[in-house]
Amino acid sequence: MKHLNLEDYSQEFRNFYTFADEYRREHGGIFDFRKSNTVIADGCKCRGYYEDATKKMVVAIKNDLSTEVFVHEFCHFMQDVEKDPVYTNCEDDFWWALDSDSWEMKNWRSILQYIALERDCELRALDFSSKYNLFDNKEYAQNANAYFYFYQYVFLTNNWSSTNNLMNSKLVSKMPEEILPLKTFEKIDMNVMLEYSKYF
Repeated sequence: MKHLNLEDYSQEFRNFYTFADEYRREHGGIFDFRKSNTVIADGCKCRGYYEDATKKMVVAIKNDLSTEVFVHEFCHFMQDVEKDPVYTNCEDDFWWALDSDSWEMKNWRSILQYIALERDCELRALDFSSKYNLFDNKEYAQNANAYFYFYQYVFLTNNWSSTNNLMNSKLVSKMPEEILPLKTFEKIDMNVMLEYSKYF
């Protein structure tokens, strides 16, 4: 499904969608909306993903976070279009290592690059939310911070679990209500990781 039934959404979201759709058409992007709660990306369930090879933004629209997911994936599309260094210089070593079961300490650099990539994306999403009044910015920032820490947990365990477990846990409510500085994630807080171990 390439178009949403905008009657199901707020006027604020419609205003953002108009901008996003114009930007998508100008830069050759594709919207792919799925009438489901989740989609499958690289064998894992998630609520959405961006595919740079096809410039496709895939979003499951039958879940409570579909607005946030759409904005997030659109921001990845913008990173790609702009050839932002945080996007173009991000190495995917850790993904290959997960798939091939060849996990090494050197993958830490790749993890930090992905956290930087996602953090930039979340800051863009929050800017759009503030401009268009799209969602609760404090809750969004909490979800984002929990996701950044999740990357650290993946590094320690060599295992990517469904992020749906993360969003359904109590971990999110314990997170700061503003996006944490990137330097926060340069060192692993083992107390936080122990909390994650209760859910994964």
